Amino acid sequence: MATDLNQDGDPLALVAGRQPGPEVAAASDEDYQNLLRRLGDDELRRIAAWKLEGRDNDEIARRLGCSPRTLRRRLGEIREACILDRHLRGE
Repeated sequence: MATDLNQDGDPLALVAGRQPGPEVAAASDEDYQNLLRRLGDDELRRIAAWKLEGRDNDEIARRLGCSPRTLRRRLGEIREACILDRHLRGE
């Protein structure tokens, strides 16, 4: 019978301890590098990196010295680049 608990009885430990294999990590890194190249703008690259680090919009806007509205517009540009990148890759 399958169990939803690890040996210590912690259901989250089953998920939290899992790491992607090297193939998945390499593909993810390649996708990330392709996105950064497609952005073509240092500020957009910084924003994308900060979002991937888990920083919130208020912190990023403060770091950039811009309004939250400007940051939302820039995030929209990043989303568009992601969509274009996926389209070009045939996804």
